[in-house]
Amino acid sequence: MAGWKKVVVSGSDARLTSIGVGSGILAPSTDGQISASGKLFATTAVPSTPIAGEFNVVIKNSNGEFAITGSDAITPVLKTLTKGDGTTMVNTSTGATVSGFDGSVGVSVGIDTGSLAGNGLTDTGGALNVGEGTNITVRSTDIIVNTASLCDTSKGLQGTTTAGKIEVKLASAGGIAFNGSGELSASFVAGATLSAGNGITMTDYDGLNARTAAVNVAGLSGEGIESDGAGSPNFRIKNSNNLTTNRLIKWNGTQFVDSLASDTGTVLTLGVGGTDTVVAGNLRVDGTASFTQADNLSIRDPFITLNSSSTAAASDTFGIIGSVSDTHAIGWNYGGSSNPRWTMTSGSLLSSGGDYGTLVGAASLLVNSTSTSESDTFMAQEGNFMVSSDEIYVYF
Repeated sequence: MAGWKKVVVSGSDARLTSIGVGSGILAPSTDGQISASGKLFATTAVPSTPIAGEFNVVIKNSNGEFAITGSDAITPVLKTLTKGDGTTMVNTSTGATVSGFDGSVGVSVGIDTGSLAGNGLTDTGGALNVGEGTNITVRSTDIIVNTASLCDTSKGLQGTTTAGKIEVKLASAGGIAFNGSGELSASFVAGATLSAGNGITMTDYDGLNARTAAVNVAGLSGEGIESDGAGSPNFRIKNSNNLTTNRLIKWNGTQFVDSLASDTGTVLTLGVGGTDTVVAGNLRVDGTASFTQADNLSIRDPFITLNSSSTAAASDTFGIIGSVSDTHAIGWNYGGSSNPRWTMTSGSLLSSGGDYGTLVGAASLLVNSTSTSESDTFMAQEGNFMVSSDEIYVYF
């Protein structure tokens, strides 16, 4: 498990998870154990007066330290298991009924089926039978329920002589009506009449017969909208027949006309030759920004903010890369939430505008803390160092 590990030097107060001593001996995988190929020396204070028991035994007490005790003190004491309602216990050697089990002799446990009997259940001497009841019939292989008992006749349902079926009551029995094909029958009732309005011509419609409605397009034309031509049933944007393909439009106060911006679907162009493009607010570039005429970048500000559009703290990768070929770059980058530290990367693809690339190594940090319980996301990273009270720690 990753954590702050002390670097053991002369004078250190060492506390190690496990120790392997000797050539080719690995440290045990279980915390607190010691493996050794040779002798392991240790001393413990043996009392001057022997402790009662056949042997004096070295044990590890509750706080993890070694202690001396007598062998009689470690004899286990077992608690008794007692029977509950509806169960019986019998000594398997003598056949006598017993009230509990303490582990000294074998015991068999039985269930009193009579204590489990109740409504619908009958004790037959070691087994339980399901009995019949109202609307329930029990046979040798199945249980039958009277379907009529499940029906709410006030809701149009009734029982049937066919096993497992429930029927819908017909109209003659106070239910609903079906036609000869078994389909639900109904009749159409005409509603109120729908009549034509302003700009619409139509014969009155009551739902019984189909009607055709026509719209007077010229009568509906207004500001920015006009008829597509004399007698045409279509609308169009006013002056749209004079607009240029791919040119974005603007409103000049009376109609739409071409603007100085165009959009081909892949390229957005602002302005034309001899015009200026002014950005009154902030300019944001989410993709790659390229400049035809550019020298070294000169920045007067004291800080550079990267990845300023991120809304999740420390979740994205970002950094600075330099081109080493037409296709690749190397640089120093922040590794994101999966590796929250500054790292060196190579192989960043310039075709995508630059990316994190391949991790080469991570920068170590001299942690500004003296607490070995430090678990801050940025401080608790492999390879970071800490110096506390003349002791040296490494996180791994």
